[in-house]
Amino acid sequence: MIERLKDIISHYGYSERAFALKCGLKQATLDKQLKGLRAVSLDTITAILNTFGDISAEWLMRGNGSMFVNSDE
Repeated sequence: MIERLKDIISHYGYSERAFALKCGLKQATLDKQLKGLRAVSLDTITAILNTFGDISAEWLMRGNGSMFVNSDE
């Protein structure tokens, strides 16, 4: 899941700090999650999915399908 989070950040062109702010997350918490020092929380997943409605929950949580909802990939 960490790689998928990094893919989302990269896709939108945000720094990790800007991404955390956009999603309403604490930057220190996101940083620890991205480094694998802390498990990715349900709060983080929910914040990302609520902020970026085009991201597929199935892809983010399980790695199945396309990154985007309604994608032809």
